[in-house]
Amino acid sequence: MHLIPDAIGAEQLQALLSHDGTPAVLLVTCNRVECVWIGDSSRPVKILTEWVTSRARSLVAPLATGAIVSRSGERAIRHLVRVTAGLESQLQGDSDILGQVRQSWMAARRAGQSSPSLDRVFERVVNATRRIRQHAEFDDASRTIGRAAADVLDERLGHAWNDRHVLVLGSGAAATSALDALTRLAPLSLRISSRTDARAADVARKRGCVQAVSWNDRTSAIASSDVVVFALRAEQPVVMPEDMPTLLHHRTRHTTWADLGMPPNVHSAIVHPTLDVLSLDALMTSRSLEDASHQRAEVALERECALLTALFDRRPDAPRALLAG
Repeated sequence: MHLIPDAIGAEQLQALLSHDGTPAVLLVTCNRVECVWIGDSSRPVKILTEWVTSRARSLVAPLATGAIVSRSGERAIRHLVRVTAGLESQLQGDSDILGQVRQSWMAARRAGQSSPSLDRVFERVVNATRRIRQHAEFDDASRTIGRAAADVLDERLGHAWNDRHVLVLGSGAAATSALDALTRLAPLSLRISSRTDARAADVARKRGCVQAVSWNDRTSAIASSDVVVFALRAEQPVVMPEDMPTLLHHRTRHTTWADLGMPPNVHSAIVHPTLDVLSLDALMTSRSLEDASHQRAEVALERECALLTALFDRRPDAPRALLAG
């Protein structure tokens, strides 16, 4: 028996999770699906498992053994703190995830799908996360995937940007953080394009030195750019091997693409002698991280989790959580 309809989106999934009265908060990002709920209901596990499995099947990417994990009580609290603090992200200390967790919590509250008990969990976890980040000295301006990608690109291109035409595809957190970091590098031109032209225009207007490109003109924009950052939320690659003759046919100068999409925006089979494609994994492993910051974060995490566990152990409504990685 199927619990969910085909092709259901995250908003409809959130409503379905809370349909039986179970307070629940759903977090869906480019590379994680999490649900935190209060109560003994097993329904969220069944719904999330079916949804994630269906999503993986549509991407032709079967779930690995052990990809879906259920936690409760102290383990659920600890995991939620680690996720919110960015300690489970590809980029350690990623500052985007805190905002994403808070937005998911607020969305559940507005929809009437949270509860006072679940609100207390998220309020205290968010506050604990802020203290962890402060203790670890994570710099919010640099701990983003977009900023990390810009740093790697800067190193690979020899810090030479005054003759580079740069394009960013996307208008979400990764795209805008990359755009802001690239702005400081002062390329010859910097453009943005998004599926929603109005959104791209708004992002460009707020930054002044950025030009918005219509989504219908993205092909010519990619073809004329020396550096392209792909940061689109897409179920399938937006650039396929058959697109390459159009995109690079007339180019003689070397081109670099940074793919921040999850799943990737650039098809894995694309190879061209004048093109370097940097995957998200390559970008994250190329950038050295501060071991000292990570160690400070782990120390602060232990302290905050001990306080939270002591607090929630005294309550009968301990949270449960499901991770689908």
